[in-house]
Amino acid sequence: MTNEEKWYAFIDELKSYVAEHRHFPNKHTNLLSKVKYTRKKMNNGTLEAWKKAMFLEVAGMRDMEEHCGGRKKEYVLFQE
Repeated sequence: MTNEEKWYAFIDELKSYVAEHRHFPNKHTNLLSKVKYTRKKMNNGTLEAWKKAMFLEVAGMRDMEEHCGGRKKEYVLFQE
């Protein structure tokens, strides 16, 4: 399997995960490791433009309103 074929397989797997769960994986999985590595390459500027466009397309499919990890912040309004 060539690197390009591996990239397409990763994007297909990520698309199916995001379509089902509406967010990126938040547990320690191989898919999360690949997402983090891709973000690192984007931040360093070493990711090819066509790969970046495909990744950002999948990232745009996420539901950013849903809380999917970490602590929820509770906003308390104080009345005096």
